[in-house]
Amino acid sequence: MPGRLPRPAAPPLVCLLLLSLAARGARGVCETGSAHECQAAEFVPGAQLAGEGYDVVTLRTTGAFVVDVDAWRNANGSCVLCRNELLGGARQRLPLALVDWRAQSSCRRALSSQLYRSAAELVETADSALTNDWRADLRLPVRPNAGVQLVLAGSHSKVVTFGTDRARSDRYSFTSQGFQCLYYRYRVREQPPLAPDFDRALTHLPGELTNASRPLYRQLVATYGTHYLRSVQLGGSLRDVTAFRTCKLASGGFTAEEAKDCLKLEATATVEGVVNAGAGFNRCREMARSLGGAAKVHQVLGDRETVVRGGQAQQGRDLFFGAGGAAVFARWADSLPAQPGAVSYALAPLHHLLPASHPARESLRRYLGEYVGANALLQQCGRGVPCPAGSYRDPRRPCSCLCREGGGLDRSCCPREKGLGRLVVTVKEGRDLWGDVFSGTDGYAVVRYGQAQARTPVVWNNNNPTWDAELDLGTVQLTSGHRLTVEVWDSERRGRDDLLGSCQRPQLTAGVHPQVCYLKYGKVSYAVSLTCLPHLGGSTCQDYAPRPDGTAFGPLLPAARPSRTPPLAVVYP
Repeated sequence: MPGRLPRPAAPPLVCLLLLSLAARGARGVCETGSAHECQAAEFVPGAQLAGEGYDVVTLRTTGAFVVDVDAWRNANGSCVLCRNELLGGARQRLPLALVDWRAQSSCRRALSSQLYRSAAELVETADSALTNDWRADLRLPVRPNAGVQLVLAGSHSKVVTFGTDRARSDRYSFTSQGFQCLYYRYRVREQPPLAPDFDRALTHLPGELTNASRPLYRQLVATYGTHYLRSVQLGGSLRDVTAFRTCKLASGGFTAEEAKDCLKLEATATVEGVVNAGAGFNRCREMARSLGGAAKVHQVLGDRETVVRGGQAQQGRDLFFGAGGAAVFARWADSLPAQPGAVSYALAPLHHLLPASHPARESLRRYLGEYVGANALLQQCGRGVPCPAGSYRDPRRPCSCLCREGGGLDRSCCPREKGLGRLVVTVKEGRDLWGDVFSGTDGYAVVRYGQAQARTPVVWNNNNPTWDAELDLGTVQLTSGHRLTVEVWDSERRGRDDLLGSCQRPQLTAGVHPQVCYLKYGKVSYAVSLTCLPHLGGSTCQDYAPRPDGTAFGPLLPAARPSRTPPLAVVYP
């Protein structure tokens, strides 16, 4: 049985609040409050989040308000007050723009962990916080054909940029550790009151989208985004995406699954406050020491992007793997009921806030579609590196390569260890051989490296044979201590063949090396070709050599992107 090493227990505040909430039916009670009660009350937690505009391209709120969430007073001074059991039963104001506010208990100290074997798989998860079809009636580009990935929502988000940037330089895998708590939910009412600044901006928006008016539409979207929040689930979420070079890990003798499991083990120690000291723990320590002489895997696999929603946390603080461990994580988790973030939400395009009679509604709808389309990314296999020799494209994912296991490669086409290369010896010709007294030499050559060997055909009755035979010895380990041996024989129709001589090369190195083997009588010329397996380099294939992933992403509409614009800079058409 795996042992459990004690860690400092997390403060029990959240657990006690959830038990109290469950006992009261797990919902907030809202009622009309008097003018005096309303004046003294505070807003429900997270009320302001409903008002901000949202950019579906970056998956971020803009900080500029499109819905008025400050207004709460009815004509007679009353308001809606909701009892929040998560904050001691406090009665809190609900903005006029919000309805169906509820408290809910959906939180447990548990971690979710996922492995993505390419940037393409990671990109598919970018819009996981969206709960509805955000496209609505926008006119958007469609996927050109099956098997090709079109990225619209989140095409310039932190996670997508993180993944695609790395895929340009090497083959990466990604593992995601996630934690989520949900405490509240609400909905934005139909035809909500507009934020004053947004309302004024709409009054200055021309009804027609022309070259002259386009800058005003561009400025509106740059300020307020593309969408607004229709319904929200509030609480806290933490997603930590770690990138690692797939084949560098494999050449060290470890798998992507092991990396995922080790990072999960270490993050779980933070979330649950305990360390699992089983067999997996020992394997993780071995990985950390082997890859970087560290004590923890997260210290050697430290290329990560963290997205935190809600709670009190310092900007850029790594809550799973940072200093402070379980105590820092627990403080953040306990701050969520009072300072929730938007964990999941349904969106609607901004033009839905305009009445049907508004002259700019249709033009805004058109511009929003152009903006999302101009920033779309397309998975472009044709621009990627072709699959290595002996591999083939994954029929389900045309931008990924697969290998048949063997020959030193795993199914992901990564070398299983360092020092592996493909050895090919080309035996060219012999000169002045002497094997028979009364006739020419019936010569052939044999090459050996460890257990691998191959031979040329026999050239009959010729002391100056030309073979030009390419002998493929397959994948060899250069650190095995074996020597390349070249032997020249005279074939005898009767009896045993005669060895005319041999040569040995003590150390093979990468590249093509012409050689001459001098025999007792005559000589043989040959060439040794050693090619390191993919992702290996150096003279003895001991070095790691990055190789761009075949999964290339590029703009769907390159003509709309100025040449000086960085590859993933947001474009305003």
